[in-house]
Amino acid sequence: MIMSGITVVLGDIQKIVSFDWGIITWYSVTPISIFIVILGYEIYQKRRILYGNRKMFLCGIVLYLTAHVLLTFFQLVLYKRDYTIGHVFSWDSTFAILGAVGLTISVLSIDFKSGRLEKIICYVGKNTFYIYLIHFLVIKKLDSFGFGKWLLLKSGNEAVGEVIYTFCYITVVFAISLIISSMIEMVKFIIRNIKNKKIEVE
Repeated sequence: MIMSGITVVLGDIQKIVSFDWGIITWYSVTPISIFIVILGYEIYQKRRILYGNRKMFLCGIVLYLTAHVLLTFFQLVLYKRDYTIGHVFSWDSTFAILGAVGLTISVLSIDFKSGRLEKIICYVGKNTFYIYLIHFLVIKKLDSFGFGKWLLLKSGNEAVGEVIYTFCYITVVFAISLIISSMIEMVKFIIRNIKNKKIEVE
């Protein structure tokens, strides 16, 4: 994990700063995607320590916000150098990973008083994999209908309008993806029941 973390940090630093001696490479045992999965697993193992801890909740929020402020700042630095630059600090960047860690810590530290809210979160969490797979297709389909352009026009071109546009677009894409995911789960449930009944009959 340490070796993978160094690989991510070195890669991002060299996107921002150019060294006279050339590119520094580092050996990593696992791909970045596997590193993130392992990191998430390790944090999840500490969930009992995090649960109900207000200090950890605040630390997680601060880490999340700080990471994304830095991400935005350095992305703008790159764009100012060359607006055609292809590198984007995406999900596999140091900033995005730290932001995800902060958000995960914050969520795991929340002491849910409402059982209904806890069930809703668990239900959404159960569907996140399908939502991840489906959401890009939903975005493409909405764009083909001209939904994005229509929503942007209705929201306005000012900064507040862009915030409204982003929030509304995310909400619509998430809701549609969740509905499709729920339908997939329902089909799986029906098929599983049919199989179980056949086994009982045999």
